[in-house]
Amino acid sequence: MKKLILTTMAVGAMGLTQAFGLLITMGASNSGPGNYQATPLGEFSSVLDNYAAGAKNTTQFGTFCLERNEFFTPGSTVLQVELSLHAKAGGNGGPYESLPGGGVGDPISKGTAELYRLFATGQLNSVIAGYSYSSGSANDELQNAFWRLEGETPVDNDNVYFDWIEANVANFADNYDGTSIRVMNLTHRDSAGAIVNKQDQLVYLGVPDGGMTLALLGLGLAGLATIRRRFMA
Repeated sequence: MKKLILTTMAVGAMGLTQAFGLLITMGASNSGPGNYQATPLGEFSSVLDNYAAGAKNTTQFGTFCLERNEFFTPGSTVLQVELSLHAKAGGNGGPYESLPGGGVGDPISKGTAELYRLFATGQLNSVIAGYSYSSGSANDELQNAFWRLEGETPVDNDNVYFDWIEANVANFADNYDGTSIRVMNLTHRDSAGAIVNKQDQLVYLGVPDGGMTLALLGLGLAGLATIRRRFMA
């Protein structure tokens, strides 16, 4: 009987993990390279509530790439999402740091977090004149600012978004340690079943509940994984 109960609990834990896993599909570019529309699936779709009009539509939110040499193919492919504060190794920039679970990553900067927060909350056009969510050239320049802030491209003295962050965010190059912005580390299994890293993207979790909800979700998944390992041993 005890074995039956444990087996049932393990199966239940596996089901819950699958049901609450964070999943997303990446749509076409808003304008030029890097600036994309993301469609969160299942439980993850609640993140849309954190975005202001303009930064989202009914099913998607706008996001930006963090690396220059990792890619994904826009379309219907479902990608798994791991939330973190770093881009996984694969970019042109750095500096890279050792991660608790192994491997290395490039922590996002305070400047990147603040710039994306302004975008997500609909405040960017009020602090930087001329920005428009529907402007392809503005979003191209915004993407370039993120790449510059993450060390992916050389200094661009004509980038108004980078210049604003440099002038208004103290210690903008320091590692971000807040709760509202996270990196979506995207992965997909290839035809052989191997996990392949895809281009990392930004997401706004909101303040304060959005971040806490997803943080608790992450802890729940970790706990279920631990339970499963113990029961399957």
